[in-house]
Amino acid sequence: MNKFSKSASKIDWLLVLLYLLIMGLGFMNLYSSDFKPETANIGFFEHTYGKQLIWLAICLLIAFFIMQIDAVAFSMFSYILYIVVIGLLFLVLIIGAATHGAKSWFLIGSYKFQPVEFAKFATSLALAKFVSVNGFKFVFRNFVNIIVTFAIVFIPVILILLQPDVGSALVYFAFIFVLYREGFPGIFLFLILVLAIVFVSALLINQVLLLLIIIGLSSIFLYFALDQKNRIFTIIISFVSFFSVLYFLNVLFKLEYTLLKMLFVSSVVWTVFLFIYFIRKKNAQILIVTSFMLVSIIMQSVTDLAFNKILKPHQRNRIDVLFDNSIDPKGIGYNITQSKIAIGSGGFWGKGYLNGTQTKLNFVPEHNTDFIFCTIAEEWGFIGGFVLFLLFALLIIRIVMRAERQISVFSRIYGYSVASIFFIHFFVNVGMTLGLLPVIGIPLPFFSYGGSSMLGFTILLFIFIKLDTEKDLKL
Repeated sequence: MNKFSKSASKIDWLLVLLYLLIMGLGFMNLYSSDFKPETANIGFFEHTYGKQLIWLAICLLIAFFIMQIDAVAFSMFSYILYIVVIGLLFLVLIIGAATHGAKSWFLIGSYKFQPVEFAKFATSLALAKFVSVNGFKFVFRNFVNIIVTFAIVFIPVILILLQPDVGSALVYFAFIFVLYREGFPGIFLFLILVLAIVFVSALLINQVLLLLIIIGLSSIFLYFALDQKNRIFTIIISFVSFFSVLYFLNVLFKLEYTLLKMLFVSSVVWTVFLFIYFIRKKNAQILIVTSFMLVSIIMQSVTDLAFNKILKPHQRNRIDVLFDNSIDPKGIGYNITQSKIAIGSGGFWGKGYLNGTQTKLNFVPEHNTDFIFCTIAEEWGFIGGFVLFLLFALLIIRIVMRAERQISVFSRIYGYSVASIFFIHFFVNVGMTLGLLPVIGIPLPFFSYGGSSMLGFTILLFIFIKLDTEKDLKL
C-alpha cells in the first residue's frame, strides 16, 4: 500500500462527504436566490453564484493542501497563527474598509477579505494548545492559567467588538462549551442562563415585581441549602431588618428613595451579608446561591442602563422587534416579518427549485447572506428545512464523536471548538430568520454568500479532519 493510500484510509470520509454535500446544497440555493431570467445573459462570474463557485474551487484546493501538512505543524505553529490573526484584527481597525457600519474588511482590488473569519480557527488552535499543555482546573491555585485561557478567547472578542461586529463576537461564546468539556463547572453555565433570563425579564416585567421574584426564588433555594436552625433568621429576619432600617432612614432623612431603590439597596446589602456570614462555613451551595442572588439583583438593576445608554439605537430596535414586530414594521421589523412570510409560504413541500417569489423579488433583504435560510424554506418547504437541520446535526455530532476518540488532548479540544462554532452559527442564523433571536448578522456555514466565510469554515473543519487522521499521536 503506497503512502497516499495509507493516508486516504485514515480520513473520515463521512465528514468529507457531509462537507461536500452541504457545500453543494449551499451553492444550489445561492444560485436559486440570485438567478433571474432577465439577467441570465450577464456573464456567469458577474453574479454572486459565479463568484461563490470560484471560492468553492479555492476551498477544495485549500482543503487538499491542508491534508498534505503534517498534523504536528498545527500544534507547533498554533500560537504564531493566533498572533498573526490578532495582528490582522488590530490592523483592520486602522486601514480596513467599513461595510454596513462595521470596519471589518480589507479591500484587495475588487475582492474583500474579512480576518474575523480566520480568527475562529486560529483561536481554536491557540486555546487547544494552551489548555492541552497547562490543563484547565477551575481552582484558585490555577488562577493564572484560568486568566490566560479566557484571555485567549476574549482578546479577539474585544477587537471584533471595536469594529463593531457584535454578531461575530457572539460566536466566541461557543468556547464555553469547550471549556465545560475540559472541566469548567457546569454551575457557571447555569449562571449564564440565569443572567440571560434576568436580562430578558427586566425588559418585559416591572422592575419591582422582578426584584421580588428574584428575592423569593433565592429564599426558596436558601431554605433547602440551610440547616433547620438558620433558616428563619437568615431568610426572614435578616432581610426584613435591612429593609426596615433603610425604610426608616428614608423617612427620617427624607432621602426620597422609591420602593425600587429601597428593595435594590437592601437586597444587595442582604446578599453581601449572607455571603460574608456563610463564607466561614465553607458551604458551597450557600455561596453559589448568594452569588447568584447578588449577580441577578445587580443584573436586573443595570439592565435598563445598559439597554438605554450602552446599546446603539439599531441594536435596541433589534431587541424590541424580537418581542414585538409591530414596533418598526418598515425597518428592522420588516426584515423579520418578510423572513417569516417567505418561510411560511414554502409550506410542507416548498414551491420548487428556482420558484421562490419572496426572495427573488427581494422582499427579503440579505436573502443570499444572513437570510439564506428563507430561500431554502420557501423553495424546499418544511422537508428542506428538516434535511438542513439533519445534515448539520450529523456534521456536529460526527465531529464530537471523532473528538472523543482522540488520544491527543490538543486534537480533542480543537474538535470540540469546531463543533461548538458550527453549532452557534447554525443556531443563531436560523433562530434570527425565524424571529426567535435578534438579527445580528451571522452567516449560515457553507450557505451564505461570502468567500472569507466559506474559506474560514473549510480551514476550520479540515484542520480537524487532518488531526483526526493522526488521532494516535500525542500532539
